[in-house]
Amino acid sequence: MSETSNGYGIPSVADRLSALRTPSQQQQVPAVGVPRRVRKEALIGVLVAAAGIALALFLRGGTAPESLATKVNAAVESAASTPPPSQLMSGEAFVPIAVESGNFPPALNDGDQVRVIVTPDSNGTGTVRGLEETIVVHDIETPGDIGTKFVVTVRAPEGVAAAIAASGPVFLAIVNKDGQ
Repeated sequence: MSETSNGYGIPSVADRLSALRTPSQQQQVPAVGVPRRVRKEALIGVLVAAAGIALALFLRGGTAPESLATKVNAAVESAASTPPPSQLMSGEAFVPIAVESGNFPPALNDGDQVRVIVTPDSNGTGTVRGLEETIVVHDIETPGDIGTKFVVTVRAPEGVAAAIAASGPVFLAIVNKDGQ
């Protein structure tokens, strides 16, 4: 490639290299305005952050925070009034039940009292019967990507677990909605 210009206004290779080698005017002048620019950018950053925090507080609701004593008193009162739902009494258990869709009412929710109907197991032993115990639904999990059964966790007497484990498909019937 030639080092001279081809006459069409395009700089030659030598012109481009000399432009790169020559120090620019900005490098020779001391940077006096840089600290001012940094201070201005820092001030703008602080203002933007403060505006963001103020906006977050505004959108949060802006309610006055409760005192620690009020929070503690409320927690103590709620704990004294009802036992936590995950705490079991003597002789109770959380029993998971795998239930097909259609084997329980679609309106089934946590806290509902249900009657469990067990069917004969796969080898035909046993009979269709309703368990005498009325049990409370603790949690309902929907089927995953590969499963087809809902998992309904109930709070029941320990004997219910054995009856469910020895049965075939299980059916649930609501007998008292939300414990009412």
